[in-house]
Amino acid sequence: MKSLGKYTRAYLAERLLHLDGAPFSLKDYPFFYGVYNTDARETLLKTGRQVAKSTCCSNLMVTDSIRIPHFKTLYVTPSRDQTSKFSNTRLTKVLHYSPIIRRNYVDTSLPNNVFLQGLKNGSFMVLSYACDDPDRVRGNTSDRNLLDEVQDIHYDAVIPVVKECTAASKYAYMTYCGTPKSMENTIEFLWGRSTKAEWWMKCEGCTKFYYLDS
Repeated sequence: MKSLGKYTRAYLAERLLHLDGAPFSLKDYPFFYGVYNTDARETLLKTGRQVAKSTCCSNLMVTDSIRIPHFKTLYVTPSRDQTSKFSNTRLTKVLHYSPIIRRNYVDTSLPNNVFLQGLKNGSFMVLSYACDDPDRVRGNTSDRNLLDEVQDIHYDAVIPVVKECTAASKYAYMTYCGTPKSMENTIEFLWGRSTKAEWWMKCEGCTKFYYLDS
């Protein structure tokens, strides 16, 4: 397949990826276009439940891995169970049930397990877990780090070590995702350092704009 580097992540996701047996679409999730396509070095998704956050993480991993040969991704959650569930129900399904991806990038001779996925263009995706001990992630090299359920990951103990994994990368993307459980956790700390951008929606009845806070 020809180089895909000129295409945006959202473009590739909607044209190459399948979800639950159907072509993937952002039509009902327009707020994700900016998330997919940004080249910001650090991105925080502070969301509620069931807004396709994990799907976004999986698609970011796959689209960067196919558009940039030899791209290295590190995905981290607080626990082994959470990482295993994400790998089996999100990432692996996208790789193996998207016909174009499976045909052009998946090879059974390459690593294909819960914690490591390799593609034919030399890209690799490492999946790990760390709550308050960074030893499992230490020593990896990556171009993009995704920390999911980051509200339960200890910032001081883990995140600086994860950041160092991108020290040699010209991309060095850091993506944080999660749902706040209280006002005292890692995601609230990250939110306090962010631009605090919120998605506003237009009411078709009164034509005013609102953001969803409950």
